[in-house]
Amino acid sequence: MSLSQRAKEAMKELGINPNKLRGQNFCIEPGVIKNMVEKAGLNQAEMVLEIGPGLGFLTEQLLTNGHEVIAVEIEQHFIDILHRLEQQEKLTVLHADALTVPLDKYLNKEYSVVSNLPYSITGSIIRRLLTAKPLPRRITVLLQREVAERMIAPAGEMSLLSLAVQLYSQAKIVRHVSAKAFWPVPKVESSIIQMDNVGLVNKLSDNQEKLLWQIAKFGFASKRKQLHNNIASGLRCENQAIKNFIIKIGLDEKTRAQQLSVKDWIDLTFLVEDYLKNTQTSKK
Repeated sequence: MSLSQRAKEAMKELGINPNKLRGQNFCIEPGVIKNMVEKAGLNQAEMVLEIGPGLGFLTEQLLTNGHEVIAVEIEQHFIDILHRLEQQEKLTVLHADALTVPLDKYLNKEYSVVSNLPYSITGSIIRRLLTAKPLPRRITVLLQREVAERMIAPAGEMSLLSLAVQLYSQAKIVRHVSAKAFWPVPKVESSIIQMDNVGLVNKLSDNQEKLLWQIAKFGFASKRKQLHNNIASGLRCENQAIKNFIIKIGLDEKTRAQQLSVKDWIDLTFLVEDYLKNTQTSKK
């Protein structure tokens, strides 16, 4: 029986239809699933975290390849389906929300993430995984092509999501996947994206990291406004000082947030950090 037939039969048995609001589009192309597991480059000693396993087609392939899998599924009706898979001794199914489940409680050794992510939580779950404790060795996920391309966007097209991905990892698109590889067939194409060296790319102190995200969120708050206006307003500091910092890192004072590279954000953070320290000192 094809994966397409299995998916339809399973949903019929459950008496439900795929939930569009939760972005439930099941990958039913065996070649894509096998290729995804292959590209993940897993070693037998590590665990695999799968988020949103749904009907378990990717889970099944991971288990067939001999991997120990922690599957986090929020939908109760999929839990029984997952418990029917063979090699249960290598599978732990958690009925939980992937955005809040305490990962450190279950991931007690090196692990990688391999998932066909539900479209509805893609951005939120990627941000969580990039700063998770413990950190994954590698993240290999199947998601909307548009989102994948946003993640690796160059300076000039940056967003908070691309900043997070490029700040905390080295990311690349492995391959694109046709909409026909899914059931129901979505309106958009998908891509497999891989993130390596998670959490090891840029070393910042906790305070510097917190400040970077503070000024980045201010910076992206109003994309039509120039960066110095957004940051100065958010930090309640002198506009001219922020202008000077932007010029000092080699950018035009009229620059907007999407035009900065990851390095630009880091350099700007260092300058703002020194400025805030000196300002606080002078007030004492």
